[in-house]
Amino acid sequence: MKNLSFLFAAFLLGLATVAQTPQGINYQTVIRDGDGNIMPDTELSLQMTIRSGASDGAVVYAETHGATTNAFGLVNLVIGYGTPLNNAFPTLTGAMLKNTLKPPSTWMEAEATPLWELPSF
Repeated sequence: MKNLSFLFAAFLLGLATVAQTPQGINYQTVIRDGDGNIMPDTELSLQMTIRSGASDGAVVYAETHGATTNAFGLVNLVIGYGTPLNNAFPTLTGAMLKNTLKPPSTWMEAEATPLWELPSF
């Protein structure tokens, strides 16, 4: 009976160690125009750039996404699933996420956000 209990415990422990690591970072934002008005139902391109250390640090990874805002100007995407501009989606430590937005006309810089907790691959 002890052997059966030991095998069952070992099996459960084995299941716990097989957890999958996420292959991307969920990202959500509301798109506004220069006057602060929400931009509903608007097609645009987003470039997500991950930089090392600070918002002006070396580019570790960059990708673009084609997106359309919903009625509330909301966009959802997964960083790591866009069109890569360099390298493969990396293991990141101490990085900054730099957002660059391209509405229908030209690219605009957006804010930089620290990445506090990152997936490890």
